[in-house]
Amino acid sequence: SEGPGVRFAALFLLLCACAEGYNRRGCEAWPGAPAWTTLAQQMSSGAALHGPITSSDYEACKTVGTDAYALSAAGNGICMHAHDCENRFCSPQETANLPAYVVEAKSEDDIAAALVFAAEHDIAVAVKATGHSYPGSSTAADSILVWMANYPKDGAITENYVDSCGTSHSAVVGIGGGETWNDVLEAVKGQYHVV
Repeated sequence: SEGPGVRFAALFLLLCACAEGYNRRGCEAWPGAPAWTTLAQQMSSGAALHGPITSSDYEACKTVGTDAYALSAAGNGICMHAHDCENRFCSPQETANLPAYVVEAKSEDDIAAALVFAAEHDIAVAVKATGHSYPGSSTAADSILVWMANYPKDGAITENYVDSCGTSHSAVVGIGGGETWNDVLEAVKGQYHVV
């Protein structure tokens, strides 16, 4: 088991992490349960705050296998398409790279509440739609993860669209925050050229 040297080293690393960079779990300034409850109460209907997330929560992701669509929908947003990316630098020898909490956003207000909370408490924010980031950049250790996979989809086709520069386009498709290319292709249904 751990000797005093190992415990001291772990405490030293935690103190250094708290002194520099973003607030992290274990730091004195980390928000307590009442603050997280207040954030959860600010979520819109259907939205949710999941957490606190632990390494054991990731085990459910591994039971899904490697199906990208199933992984994107599983684990309240913490699943990665490459399971090694549950750790920093996608290396099994590294520490967990999992968020502290997940905001399952359903509205702009949910996203705004998460960003305000993160700013007030100096917590890093990561944003994920599907988890299709092999270097693991769609998550960050001890962050608030804004999970967009269940965000309302758009998919509306607008004919004769004029953009903010005044350029006319015969048709454009609206893309929501959690949409994938598969969603976009389904929206245009082969009727338009996708660039």
